[in-house]
Amino acid sequence: MTLTLLFSGLSAGLYWYYREPPLVAENRRLAAEKRELQQFVQRLTDEKRVADVIVRSQKKVDGVLVTDLLFQERVDKGPSLPPKSIQTRGDKVYVTALSIRFNDEFLAKEDATRGRSLILFDQIFGDQQIPADSTRIYGPENPPREVFDGLSKADADFQRELWKKFWKLVADKAYRAEMGVDVATGKATYLPFEPGKLYRITVDLKGNLTMDWEPVPAILLEAMKGDGSPPVKAQ
Repeated sequence: MTLTLLFSGLSAGLYWYYREPPLVAENRRLAAEKRELQQFVQRLTDEKRVADVIVRSQKKVDGVLVTDLLFQERVDKGPSLPPKSIQTRGDKVYVTALSIRFNDEFLAKEDATRGRSLILFDQIFGDQQIPADSTRIYGPENPPREVFDGLSKADADFQRELWKKFWKLVADKAYRAEMGVDVATGKATYLPFEPGKLYRITVDLKGNLTMDWEPVPAILLEAMKGDGSPPVKAQ
């Protein structure tokens, strides 16, 4: 009996000696939460390059700037989509897209299916055109198959369903909640376009579009000279 009590007392003493003090445990928990929050904030500001646009030629026609563009969309996995030739009228060029943003809980947890907003390019037009006369890039009813490359069949089917019912997502909040979607909406970005610049379009975690430019690489200038395109002026 005495020996049993001795061991019981020793075990209790060791437990209290080695047990992590409550303050230390709380600090450890807060530090872990802070790291998760910092990682989430970093992901919110991270941008993914999703498309490139280049000016092939520009000229004034009846006082209106007419621009011939080459638009190419990138995908997460696999080769870029085939480039599209597009003509716009006006000093500024608008690029619009459809955006599906998932609930923050999925974004914060980097959910495999809903951990990042979805983007589908819609139209390109100049400020001297009305949207109805713009060039359609893709539509939600028929997104390019390449955007699903690298996805599992279940994830690809899920995304196809969302695009197929995009306008239902816009109009029906109950359906949005069922699919884990926070908002479905249109997005746009625009700039005046000039020859000699490669315009890159990026999207952040929440589906916001940004457009900036960099000088056209010399090798691309040479390639464009050889494909019959009008010359592009280097920066």
